[in-house]
Amino acid sequence: MQTARKLAYKPKKEQAKANLRLITNDRKRGLSLSFLVLVFAILPTSVMFNATQQTLVTQGAIEVENLKNILEEEQTYNQKLIVEVAKLKSPERIEKIALGKIGMILPSSVNYLKIIDKKISESKLAMKNNDGGSFRD
Repeated sequence: MQTARKLAYKPKKEQAKANLRLITNDRKRGLSLSFLVLVFAILPTSVMFNATQQTLVTQGAIEVENLKNILEEEQTYNQKLIVEVAKLKSPERIEKIALGKIGMILPSSVNYLKIIDKKISESKLAMKNNDGGSFRD
């Protein structure tokens, strides 16, 4: 026995056009949504990065100002030390200490030795032999 085969319903062309439906492109909406998510993820990150950078710049500027103030104070202190060293090296002060505290006396006259080619002149050598070791003129 043979069975009857089922025939599929084939609509006519006019009926097929009437049954058309609109297919929307969901991918387009998906791309815009992912773009918005990306923008909303990058935007706060960049704002936080900018705020952090501004904070670091401000802290650096404050540190530079503090270092400038310290440098100025140290330069002032250095100038005071230079003046103090100049006072301590002054010949008048050294003479005063030598005469007062150490008990030295001022010489009555200043004696000079003549050195010619790193040798004492012969007149001085003769004086040394005559005076017993004194080099006075």
